[in-house]
Amino acid sequence: MVRKIDIIKEYTEMEVNEMIIHCPYWMNKIQEGQVTIRGFSNGKGSASEIRQELIKQIDRLSIDREHLTSEYIRKLAKTNRIGIDCSGFVYRVIT
Repeated sequence: MVRKIDIIKEYTEMEVNEMIIHCPYWMNKIQEGQVTIRGFSNGKGSASEIRQELIKQIDRLSIDREHLTSEYIRKLAKTNRIGIDCSGFVYRVIT
């Protein structure tokens, strides 16, 4: 059985290109009660799905891995709307 703390660590200690980062937070943009901009997996992705998408974006940009920083990865995630929202995180932890 997977322990809740292990699920939380998948998000708080996410390994991306040999770096440990906190999973980026993403919140869909809403105007007049309607979602106008959705993020990757609507902010509900598993830690492994989010991690794979981040790696895919890094590979797509052909970034020199020696110059990657955790801050750069977080900015890349924000730009590409990759991350988890609060309800997605809670859902993943309690189910």
